[in-house]
Amino acid sequence: MNAPPPPPAALLTRAPEVLRDPAEAARQLAVDSLGILDTPREERFDRITRLARQVLGVDFVTISLVDRDRTWFKSVAGLDLEEMPREQTFCHLVSDPSRPLLIRDARRDARSADLPAVTGELGVRFYAGHPVLDQQGGIVATLCLYDAHTRDLTREQLDILADLASWTAEELTASAESQNARQVQTALLPECAPEVPGYEIDGLCMPARAVGGDFYDYQLAPDHLGITLGDVMGKGTGAALLSVGVRSYVRASADLAGRDDDLGDLLGRVARSLDTDLHRTSSFVTLLQLAVDVPTGVVRVADAGHGLCLHVRADGTATRVTGDGLPIGILRDAEWHESRLVLQPGDVLLAFSDGLGDMVMGHAAGLGLLVDLVRTGLSPRGLVDEVRRFCTAELALDDVTVVALRRDAA
Repeated sequence: MNAPPPPPAALLTRAPEVLRDPAEAARQLAVDSLGILDTPREERFDRITRLARQVLGVDFVTISLVDRDRTWFKSVAGLDLEEMPREQTFCHLVSDPSRPLLIRDARRDARSADLPAVTGELGVRFYAGHPVLDQQGGIVATLCLYDAHTRDLTREQLDILADLASWTAEELTASAESQNARQVQTALLPECAPEVPGYEIDGLCMPARAVGGDFYDYQLAPDHLGITLGDVMGKGTGAALLSVGVRSYVRASADLAGRDDDLGDLLGRVARSLDTDLHRTSSFVTLLQLAVDVPTGVVRVADAGHGLCLHVRADGTATRVTGDGLPIGILRDAEWHESRLVLQPGDVLLAFSDGLGDMVMGHAAGLGLLVDLVRTGLSPRGLVDEVRRFCTAELALDDVTVVALRRDAA
């Protein structure tokens, strides 16, 4: 006969500690929300630990995050260390967000006397752990000082430690905000390339930082494919926020436009919608809008200061597709005009941002590098993969976006 199920109290005692303690659950959630656990070493954090070690004259320094059952070290100066069991570290003792924990002689303090760092080869005697707080005032990390000699900290040294902990908090907050912004921006990029009979298409957006001002988008309707490639001046979160607005205005304007409406007028509507935002932020946007008539291969083009699109024909000849329009946000009364080209079977259109343009123009062959790449006969996905590899190897300093469209040769 099966045993009866345990009462709720018994289930509770078997639950992980993080579920039994609301405060611990909130702390763990705050740590997880940083999105920084198990990420590689970063110079911006290593700079803090190096400076703390030098200025405060201790043996080693860590930026420590207490995870569920371990303490993980984002940065370590003076020691080679990645993580340790949580209960074997000083860091889990830091619980008061209002002041640092000072242990002047770890051998004589009951909280630390049995820790491996004290009894083992490290022989730690002095410890100072300053809590690193998130925006809600909770402890998400600790800036820790260790030394093999008993000692104390002066008031001036305590102030320096507090300043370095605040610096650490700013870096951690920036990491969390960038991670969240990146997730949002990534979610707004096309999830996959659309399936267009008789064509192949693929795209890529690689921000130089966690987020950036580049974006691309598709608008798909029967017998019609719209492609947008935009670049907001600047990098980082500010440019990313503007790029989201630009994308939305382009989509709304494209939805209202008829299939035969002039694309220059479409850019004009986008410009009027963005006028206030761009002038308040002293920014501007380059924008390339393409409209492909799928059965005929006729491509209508409107270019607002972008100028980075190549038409490589099946016979290998290439033309740079450019327009005469200014970027959006430069002049309030600017106008844009539509031009046309025909994408014959086997032809390729390669549109890209200035992040890639600057990189290839730094080589002797210039844009010929991209033309030669297209001439290899790679599919749009293959072209995008090659651009990704190139930008990774060359360490792109600006956002890189590319869209490749090929009309089937058959």
